Amino acid sequence: MSVNRDQVMTRLSYLLGEETVPTSGINARQGFIQDALDEIYRSHEWEWAKTTATTALTSNVATLASGIGLDLLVDIREVVSGANDDKVYTRISYEESDNFEQGTYKYWLDTSMDNPVVNTKEADATLTYRYSQMAPQINASVTTPFPSANVVALGALKYLRQAENPFADVSQEEQIFRARLEEYIANENRNKPRRTRSRQSTQSHYTGAV
Repeated sequence: MSVNRDQVMTRLSYLLGEETVPTSGINARQGFIQDALDEIYRSHEWEWAKTTATTALTSNVATLASGIGLDLLVDIREVVSGANDDKVYTRISYEESDNFEQGTYKYWLDTSMDNPVVNTKEADATLTYRYSQMAPQINASVTTPFPSANVVALGALKYLRQAENPFADVSQEEQIFRARLEEYIANENRNKPRRTRSRQSTQSHYTGAV
């Protein structure tokens, strides 16, 4: 199920006691809906918001998709056929970049541009990376996979109340929004697949261990 802005606008009108959505003076409401959706995306590492892409590592540098930040990047690796053969990269800080040699699969990010850049000492390869997407700019045709128009509307409602009165106590609106949002977070956590452990890890034995 996906949700568009028109559906959220309808729910927000109902929360405000309106039978229909106004046809004018709604720019602020639309902006607050987007603010609420942005907040929802930041609140949890949603599985439905993750996507996988590839990029070429050339001369120790690889460029990622636009808008990926440090908090959105989940995994970088060289995919190798066979079990337990992927070369998984570990993020380090720039200050640590001189502490590791090629073959250790470390990387640091340059996020000063719209497209973040991976820096590493590894040889040329194809990198597969997984990241959490930012909230889309929803409208009548652009939707979000987040399944509840009502929760987005509840988030927008608190922003609307603050705009109406900067000194208003919106703690009740915040509490209701958070409670409903936590229901969806808890539901996703329950349905997440458990990470499969290898025979080596369950026996506390790893290749090269003595």
